[in-house]
Amino acid sequence: MEHLSTGTLLNCSGIKVEAAKAFKNRKIIAYYFSASWCGPCKQLLPKMKAIYKENKSRKSGLEIIFVSSDTAAPEMLKYFQERHGGWYAVPFEDSGGEILRQIYNITFIPQIIVTKDDGTIISREGTKDVEELGIDVLKAWNPSSI
Repeated sequence: MEHLSTGTLLNCSGIKVEAAKAFKNRKIIAYYFSASWCGPCKQLLPKMKAIYKENKSRKSGLEIIFVSSDTAAPEMLKYFQERHGGWYAVPFEDSGGEILRQIYNITFIPQIIVTKDDGTIISREGTKDVEELGIDVLKAWNPSSI
């Protein structure tokens, strides 16, 4: 989060918002590394949407940030707006996505890295967590919120 907190993110309408506003009252950040051309990424999205919806109803303090590996902004934006939930994305032209890929050593997608709001890593295997636990990842990632 500290790598994005002073920048901007895109909301699901494609409008830039201050990252600090998006992170307000969020205790857990799930960085979702994905791309429009990635079949397994698309297969993971229904579970991600269910988790995000349950997160909202439980007020469990999770925010998901989409970090695209697309090669062009139009594809990234279309994929984000049409397929993703109501979470945020790192703007395509922003260097924040590349910085996050380097920091977390992202070498394949889909990949989910889950951190506390202070940047402490909770899980480097967020994709596996989502696949195995579904909405119960909310308990696994932040047991104090349930």
